[in-house]
Amino acid sequence: MKKWRTLFCVILASALTVSTAACSSSGNHATAANSSDASSDTAEASSSAEPIKIAISAWNPNVFMNLAQDLGYFDDAGVSVDLIDFAEFSDVPKAFNAGQLDGAFFSSFEVIAPASLDMDIRLVSVIDDSVGADALLTRGGETSLQELKGKRIGVGMDTVSHIFLMLLAQEEGCSLDDYELVDFSSPSNGATALVTGEIDALATFEPFITSCMNADDSISIVADTSAYPTMINDSIVFSGNILDTRFDDVVKVMECFYQAVDYWKENPDEANEMLGKYLDCSGEEFAETMTKLNMLSAEEAYAQMTAEGDDSWTASMSAMSSFLLERGRISQDIAPSDYVDTSVLAAITEN
Repeated sequence: MKKWRTLFCVILASALTVSTAACSSSGNHATAANSSDASSDTAEASSSAEPIKIAISAWNPNVFMNLAQDLGYFDDAGVSVDLIDFAEFSDVPKAFNAGQLDGAFFSSFEVIAPASLDMDIRLVSVIDDSVGADALLTRGGETSLQELKGKRIGVGMDTVSHIFLMLLAQEEGCSLDDYELVDFSSPSNGATALVTGEIDALATFEPFITSCMNADDSISIVADTSAYPTMINDSIVFSGNILDTRFDDVVKVMECFYQAVDYWKENPDEANEMLGKYLDCSGEEFAETMTKLNMLSAEEAYAQMTAEGDDSWTASMSAMSSFLLERGRISQDIAPSDYVDTSVLAAITEN
């Protein structure tokens, strides 16, 4: 099973060859109130509208959209949806920027770079939290980053794993300068390096956490996201244009997505079998991976995205923006309020 969680800004250079008109929004990000107003004036009837095009790639939370389609939820809601499968996640943002997609799944972190360039992208919902799907592994028995100071830590630079390592270091009062970071663009190569002893520790994610620990029983977990449940998460984005012109349809799509999540929670055996088929794995394998992800309800997502404070999701997103700015991956800092739009969740939770 593959997990396509590489940084959006790695492919921005090619994506930005698209015309400015295709890549940019009007420069004004709609507020929840603006989106709601637009829906009453400009939403089209689903029966005569073009399908809403949503990219799907091979990662567990994404295929709940497939489940919603196969269970007939979109038909019941009267909304037409075209789910477009992408074998390579790196092709998704390019298609999104070119206006070929209305929606897509990204890690929340991956939305920051395009948003900083005023692209027409809005994060409408966090859909899950990593609760152990991301981890720092060691082969030396260390139990903290303090104990790993001066050691060689493998990590995919500028990936979600790098962000996890950075935030973990901040939590422990350390600096990444305290370690020798070894860049592995391939997570499988990083796993091999840890098992063979080329590196002392590795920041990685499933299924590589499990494969490393199965390969060498001296490998253990220093820390994982089960202790930091809102640090790393996945989200769904839509274009500002589709929100402004077909707000009611987007609400229906997201209601159907959350219906599929509810169905999975209420009928786990049957749903896991269906969901596993989308990823060419068994229902048991799918269920095992899902133990390290917390799928959120619409109400939980809305509460998480609107919470305030130093430990909030918004604070983590701001910290990630600062991280990208410091590394020269974005040219300007950007606040979550500039690209997060909770109006769809507000509409769902108020119903």
